[in-house]
Amino acid sequence: MIDGFAHEPPGRRRLLQLLTWTWCLPTTLVGLVAGLFTVGVLGGRATPFRGATVVRSPRLRTLGAVCLGPVILAPDTATPELVAHEWGHFRQHLRLGPAYLLVVGVPSLTHAVWHRLGGGGFPDYFHFWTEAWADHLGGVYARHAHLHPRWTGYALGPVLTLVCGALTLRAFGHVLAFPFTDADALVDVAWARFPLRDQLLVPLTGGLGGDNANFWRPAAMVQFWALRHLFGEVPAGWHAWSLLLHVVASVLAGLVVEALGAASRGGAPTARDRAVALLAAALFAAHPLAEEIVPATARNLDLLLAVGSFGALLALLRALTTHGPAQRLWRLVFFASAALALGAKEAGILLLPTCVAWIVLLDGRPLREGWPLRLRAMLRHLGPFAAFSLVFLAVRARVLHGVGGYHDADALADTNLLGFALQRAFVEPLFSSLSGRLAPLAGAPGVVFAFALWGVLLATLRRDARLVGMLAAVYLPWIFLLGVTGTYSRRVLYVPSIAMAAVVALAGVSAVFSWGGAPPRNARMHAGSGPGAVAGRVALSIVTGLLFGAWLHGTPALRRYTDWDAVGRADATFLRPEVWAPIPANTTVWLVDRPARVDLDPRRYRLWSKRKSLNNAATSYAIEAWVDEHVPRGLSVRSLTSILPEGPPEAFPAVVASAAGVVRVARPPVARTVNAGKDVLVAEEPGGITLSVAPGAAPQWAVIWDPRGAAAVAVGAPLGEGRP
Repeated sequence: MIDGFAHEPPGRRRLLQLLTWTWCLPTTLVGLVAGLFTVGVLGGRATPFRGATVVRSPRLRTLGAVCLGPVILAPDTATPELVAHEWGHFRQHLRLGPAYLLVVGVPSLTHAVWHRLGGGGFPDYFHFWTEAWADHLGGVYARHAHLHPRWTGYALGPVLTLVCGALTLRAFGHVLAFPFTDADALVDVAWARFPLRDQLLVPLTGGLGGDNANFWRPAAMVQFWALRHLFGEVPAGWHAWSLLLHVVASVLAGLVVEALGAASRGGAPTARDRAVALLAAALFAAHPLAEEIVPATARNLDLLLAVGSFGALLALLRALTTHGPAQRLWRLVFFASAALALGAKEAGILLLPTCVAWIVLLDGRPLREGWPLRLRAMLRHLGPFAAFSLVFLAVRARVLHGVGGYHDADALADTNLLGFALQRAFVEPLFSSLSGRLAPLAGAPGVVFAFALWGVLLATLRRDARLVGMLAAVYLPWIFLLGVTGTYSRRVLYVPSIAMAAVVALAGVSAVFSWGGAPPRNARMHAGSGPGAVAGRVALSIVTGLLFGAWLHGTPALRRYTDWDAVGRADATFLRPEVWAPIPANTTVWLVDRPARVDLDPRRYRLWSKRKSLNNAATSYAIEAWVDEHVPRGLSVRSLTSILPEGPPEAFPAVVASAAGVVRVARPPVARTVNAGKDVLVAEEPGGITLSVAPGAAPQWAVIWDPRGAAAVAVGAPLGEGRP
């Protein structure tokens, strides 16, 4: 059946035959079996075609044409252009070999199913990178009215995947070797062992109340339940999943930027749009500003939130630019992605104001006109998600007695929260790694510097005012959330940082274009070749250079953050069953000097807030969750004192002495926080603490942290009953 490349010269013929039966063997065998079945059972007939074999059958009309290596299955009505297109897939197969099914086959099949569900027609089907490439190789690219003059215009998706995957591995790949998950995730890891139905329903029937409502996140619960069944407690699996989510979020963010650039002009994406999208996705992948949420954590709610948010924004853009069944399908994708974002973290509600702003900005009419049509578009595209959001938040507020989330307003009581958030968000995430040199910018000078820097940048990008406005609509709601609520975590910047990355990328591409090409139209600062044009180019180049320099200086792709190793070493001391073995059942155990902060990297200094750790090393509720699962004897874990070291854990060894029911813990002087215990007395001394029990109280137990290994010690018991 195989044609054997009879039309080729002898040398090339033998090479192609060798590739077909070795490099492409798996698909060749599948194609041979399928072709024989079509000929023998479906009444097909085989004809040679340029080294391949075309098998035509009238029974394939409902399925269409498909290429399986050197065998092309096609309906008897297949046109020469369609056959040539499938032959282009055969040439892809010769180049990719065993990777063909993964690189081309699966995406092509997925696209075909999606296209069929969307009710699309030809030539729109060929506006996908696998099909455009096949058109090019088959010599029929010019016959299908492609959007791009070259097929590479469709290749942004796979290029983004390769670039973002490589940068993610470079920046965060080392965490795959970490033998721990972030201690803050141990609660989720432990809860995930329960049946999923109980996880989702028990909080709704029993009520959690207060801040505990923060932990009822359906999408996150499903994720952790699935990860628990896939990886158990193997940290590498959890870390790999987090890295994969970051890659997916980066790729989706790049596609959003490309689609946003085209939508802001009301046309098809250009080479400039693709350049901006690729650069923005690369910046986000290598340094998402809130980079601490990517490595060494299984509590990756922000990563899941980002995937849902970027997927929803991309689906909205597609829905706004398509019609018919395809539009309905994109609206469904928008709702599913937005629900994923909201179910992962409450900040997903910010998709609503972002999408409302996009619908308004994409409308070409003056702002005072066309509001009935805008409102109709909002209801059509956003109505179901808005209704879902109201129900979701009502359940959180009524049943769980709280919407959730942490707040740290007391710590910022002397600062205007919104002003603090603006200066912190605009410059601090980008320049925090240069804080030693930028310390004089703290306070009001930092505000002036931040707004001057971005003001110059935006003034030189007036040509892209609508695009910049839509990026601001992604960024600003999150900053208002940070400012109004005083949310303690800088993680809130992970999703909106793509807007900052896109603006920086837009500035970089615009700077290159302004010096290397014709002046853009309708841009006063660039028009002509006078002093104004030169000043605009110089200002844009300087600001872009500053932003790129700061971004690269802080990226973990170039500089490894060392805190994570210290966090792992600190965590590991508590999480060993033998530490807890001597403690009797149903006992309250006090954690003494648990590590609450580990700072090693001087670039972790914050410009406009006090020095803050990369990550909490071990939290009492996380340790309690681990103990509940691995030491199921009814132990109740409480935090008694904690230390805040700024150095490696090995620099804080403990000397534990137990005598006459009193336990003394001596270590180098450190900052200490003491939580009062009901039956345990704590006396602070120079270089340590002394523990004893209250008069008449029963003997207590304490687990004392030490970099060499935690120790369980009895407090208030005769000498030797504990184990120092």
